[in-house]
Amino acid sequence: MRNLKLISASAGSGKTYRLTKELTELIQSGQIAPNKIIATTYTKKAAEELKSRIRESLIAEGKTREANLLNEAMIG
Repeated sequence: MRNLKLISASAGSGKTYRLTKELTELIQSGQIAPNKIIATTYTKKAAEELKSRIRESLIAEGKTREANLLNEAMIG
């Protein structure tokens, strides 16, 4: 796996912010396809928040196709 990355930190340290930023940039640049993402979070609520933040960032940048493909990502 070439693009395997582990981010582990305590609550409130900015993991969701960092993941949102990194994944959005990778999707926008075409380095990864949104529907190929696999991400694991501690809770279902955190997974939905991460997916929502990425989707919002993509839509704000006019990347609606990519935002829709994010529905196929395995984030949970």
